[in-house]
This record gives sequence, structure tokens and C-alpha cells, in this order.
Amino acid sequence: MLYIIGFGHSWFKVGVAGDMKKRCTIGFWNNKHPPELCNKLNTYKPIAFFQGGKDLEAIMHSLFPPDCGEFYEISRLKGIIEMASLFLDPLPLQELPVPSQYEKQSCCGGSNGNYKRADHMRRAFATAGKKSLCPRCNKPISIRNDKVKEHLKRCKGGAFP
Repeated sequence: MLYIIGFGHSWFKVGVAGDMKKRCTIGFWNNKHPPELCNKLNTYKPIAFFQGGKDLEAIMHSLFPPDCGEFYEISRLKGIIEMASLFLDPLPLQELPVPSQYEKQSCCGGSNGNYKRADHMRRAFATAGKKSLCPRCNKPISIRNDKVKEHLKRCKGGAFP
């Protein structure tokens, strides 16, 4: 499902989850988030749910680039809901559980996301879902250099062509 949930009075997040209750129990602290939401990501409210998966989430984020990670300023909510309503089937709202083990997370007050360095966050967003073929075994693997190196260490496809 594609979800839109509000955080405080100023921000909302657009994301995707197979099981929204399970997604909420994990929490949202590890997503890159606006600094004003640090240590406040355990308080949220459902705004809208739609039928859809990662491909539709990617379309929404490309049509409406987020302001911070997957978070948007509340002033953009009406336009995003109107667009989603045009091509997605709405789902009934459900009560959302509070993260079961929420506590102050290491990201808050720091990088505002679970990234040790800013370039890690940029790399993760730039390479998400992108694949290339392994030069040894011809299997699709992530284009990230660190993932390629990790795969090549374990690859049984023989030497480079």
C-alpha cells in the first residue's frame, strides 16, 4: 500500500508498506527526516492510504520531489492527495500503532537519518533499485561500488571476461 501519514502540523511522509502496522512498529527514525522532527517520529496520524507499490511510490516522488528524504511540507498535501486520487484506488484508514520500542535514536540531532555521512545518503537515493549485470556470472546486482565488490568476492562465475 502507498501511505501518507502526518507528523506534527508541518510535515507528512509518502511511502510504501506491505503491512502498515508492521511498518509502524519498526518506526520512522531511520528515514532521512527534517531536523524539527528529531525525536518526534513516534507521533503520527494516518492521512490517506492507496492501493499501490514501490513503482507507484517512485512515480509519486518523481512527480512531487520530497522536501527532505520522503517527507513533504504540509502545504503540498492537497496536490499530492489529488494526484494520487486520480490514478490510485483509496483504501480505508486504519489505526496506526506507536513504535513498540521507540527511544531517542542516534540519528536525531545528527544527520537526521541513519547515515554516517551525507554522501552515504546521496548514494543510497541515487542507486536505489538500479541494477547491472555481474561481469562474471551475469546476474543482476546493485550498481553501488561497495555492493559490486561484495558480490565479486563471493561470485563463483569465474574470472572477468
